[in-house]
Amino acid sequence: MDVLAENGKGNLSGISSKLILEYESEELADRILRAIDVDNYSYITCEREGKRIICVSKADEISTMLRTLDDFLSCVITAESVYRSI
Repeated sequence: MDVLAENGKGNLSGISSKLILEYESEELADRILRAIDVDNYSYITCEREGKRIICVSKADEISTMLRTLDDFLSCVITAESVYRSI
C-alpha cells in the first residue's frame, strides 16, 4: 500500500486507535465506564478489564479519528471530575 500518492495526499484504507485508561480501583473504572458508555454509540468500543478500561476506535479518515478521540476524552475528563467531586 502506498501511503503517499503522486499528489502527496495520504492513501490510508483505515485508521484504528487503542486507548488504555487505568484507575486506582475496579469500582472507579466501572463507574467511569458506565458514565462514558452512553455517548460512545458505534464510534468507539470500551470494555473494563480490572482497573483498566480498554477503548478501541476505527475510522476511515484521520480527521474523523481525531474528532472522535477529542469528544471521547472530553467525556472521560468530565466523568472523572464529577466522580472525584462527590
